[in-house]
Amino acid sequence: MLTDRIRFNRIIFRDQVFTQEYCVKAIDECARHLDKNIRSNSPIVYCVAPNHIKTIIGFLAIVKSGRAALLVDPKTGKLEYEEMLADTMPSAIIRIDPETLEFDLGKEIELTDYRMDPALVRELDDVCILLYTAAEDGYAKAAMLTHHNIRSNALAIAEETGVHQQSISCVLLPFNHLYGFQNSVVVPLVAGNSELICTISDILKVNLIAGEISRCQVSHIYSVPLIYYLLSRSPHIERIGRQAYMLMSGGYKLPASLRERFERKLTIPIYEGYGLTEASPAFTCQSPGKQFEKASIGRPMVNYVVKIVDDTGNEVAFGEKGEIWFQGDTIMKGYFNHPEATRQKISDGWLRTGDYGKQDKNGNVFFLGLKKKMFNVAGNKVYPEEVKRLMMKNGNVETVDFRSDYEALTGDSIKAKVRFKTDSPSAMADLRTWCSTMLTKYKIPASMTSD
Repeated sequence: MLTDRIRFNRIIFRDQVFTQEYCVKAIDECARHLDKNIRSNSPIVYCVAPNHIKTIIGFLAIVKSGRAALLVDPKTGKLEYEEMLADTMPSAIIRIDPETLEFDLGKEIELTDYRMDPALVRELDDVCILLYTAAEDGYAKAAMLTHHNIRSNALAIAEETGVHQQSISCVLLPFNHLYGFQNSVVVPLVAGNSELICTISDILKVNLIAGEISRCQVSHIYSVPLIYYLLSRSPHIERIGRQAYMLMSGGYKLPASLRERFERKLTIPIYEGYGLTEASPAFTCQSPGKQFEKASIGRPMVNYVVKIVDDTGNEVAFGEKGEIWFQGDTIMKGYFNHPEATRQKISDGWLRTGDYGKQDKNGNVFFLGLKKKMFNVAGNKVYPEEVKRLMMKNGNVETVDFRSDYEALTGDSIKAKVRFKTDSPSAMADLRTWCSTMLTKYKIPASMTSD
């Protein structure tokens, strides 16, 4: 089990230091509360996950109590949340109050009366984390990641990025994103290093965050290209560069211009990695001290294998374009209660990424775009079929079509053309108001016009 040995050094949050002793005590109290009060047979507990010390405590309490944590974006839209509840039937929901530091277990943990089929309960026996993804057909599915998946990937990340007990990490990503959660929570758990938690809900405050990173002498930073661009404009960036050992970018392709901007200012580069939720998540990266092609997304991490295949599943020659397939011990167990979707995603032990790429003779992997029907909005996956299905639940929407403008720093900017059943001067404004409540914020098209 992931919590068999908790090895946090210290966690810094809101100018306070939380020790391993504090965390262990708080985790034990929360785990006992869950054991004592949960009445449902479902082993799934939702963890509505802001970047907060209590999210770490709540997650580890879920795991320590022998249950599986489903990480939820605090800004999940109402329609999506209702579908999640019906699909994964949690026994409890931990809703962190972000304004307080001490856990109010009675207030912040909601119990449910869902009953789960015993066969599904058994399917979750070794599952540690679930995350919703893979909505190409219009319906999101919960990827099941086992304790072994998560721990193995964290150990590989620690080895490839040089994390050790004296390291101080900072992840400028939301905790409900597995790339952020793995590096914020699990890597420090297995490597025993320290962690600075920052809240990035307001990107206009990146300069304040940069100052905190500088004061805390952070050695390892993980984020997405847009945040690195904003950091590059901060007066603190040169000092951060002198202190840091690793700046890792993921989520979407790092623009060459941004890499060059950093190399002009700093003595260390931005490294790049690649992965997806179903792989726990990372499986290629550029590593300090190892040779790699700058334009690549790195080489397969330790004990992982990548191949590039054509549409029939046959491996192509070096340098040829095809779909990236991955093999390793961090491939998900499957999609919860979706066996057919699992069979389509995993073929003879190989995970089909749905992304195009190529590989050279030295093992460098190059990302060449999306094969799957998906947009990437600043590192967030947006599936047009899912958004279309949800938007058509609005009683006045007849059809909706999407296109995207891609920007190197921000990824896709989604444009929607909407046909209303009854057009009126207020129809578009009414739809925007409806979307702001019903859909997760980053899934709402950046611009909408009527057809």
